[in-house]
Amino acid sequence: IGGSRLATMASTSVGLVHYRYGCRIGVRAGAESRSYGLAGYVDSTVPTASLSLTCQRGPSQYGLVVSVAQDAPRGQRAGGETDRYEVGAHYAVQYNPRLAMLVTGLVGNYRDASGYSPLLESGATRRITRASARVEMLWQLMADRPEWALQAELEYLVDRSNLDVFNFTNARAAVGLRYQF
Repeated sequence: IGGSRLATMASTSVGLVHYRYGCRIGVRAGAESRSYGLAGYVDSTVPTASLSLTCQRGPSQYGLVVSVAQDAPRGQRAGGETDRYEVGAHYAVQYNPRLAMLVTGLVGNYRDASGYSPLLESGATRRITRASARVEMLWQLMADRPEWALQAELEYLVDRSNLDVFNFTNARAAVGLRYQF
């Protein structure tokens, strides 16, 4: 806004991967630093840990990831630290050389360490449960030009909280032409 940067994100991680029976098992630890410029009161550091499993069977790939994180504010922030617990899954299939589908889902639970605001439910600690699902189809338009594709997506997201102001539902459909550099 007015020439100032809106947000700066930096992250680092380290992980180990083991291959077994056509699957990849991974463990990762990392941290992310978030700085929001003018809204510095929400700046935070987010250490994370995750465990993942991804398997390939013929033209199909499927996977699962479980992660935990703690969003720790660098200053005073409503709700204080937020603990995050997430489970994500994906399924991808290449139907033929020009047609592919990706399905993803996520379930998460987020809990603040302290009351969000005395104006909301007498200062209750905020809890949010999130569920999302997404389906994407990708069709390569020309066999000799793989960078061009038609893309169609459907997405649904719902957040449910003990504080009504944080309840949220969103559905999205999109169709577009994609060029990959």
